[in-house]
Amino acid sequence: MRPLTLRRLLLQCTVLLLILFGVVIVAIKFGAVPVSLYALARDMWGVLFHQRSGISTDYVLIIQNIRLPRILLGIIVGASLSVAGTSFQALLRNPLADPYVLGVSSGAGLGASSR
Repeated sequence: MRPLTLRRLLLQCTVLLLILFGVVIVAIKFGAVPVSLYALARDMWGVLFHQRSGISTDYVLIIQNIRLPRILLGIIVGASLSVAGTSFQALLRNPLADPYVLGVSSGAGLGASSR
């Protein structure tokens, strides 16, 4: 296995951030109310420069109050789960350690069902 250099690490992080950005755009675009990419880019540009006069209130409700918070919450939850998994593997020094092997999932299921 090749050592991870700073340049390679930055390249990998950049590629992953571009993939995440693409997934966020796709998640904003698709839904019960379709949004065109041109309108999405135009309106986000207006939001960035505080020119919200041309943006309809329905659009603000759908994109900014429903879709964006869900997407951001999904990103935060995914990052938290990855940190928890990495912590399990580092703590136990076992690359195969996961919540099912350790019994954590059974305990979480019991806690969720007893409520």
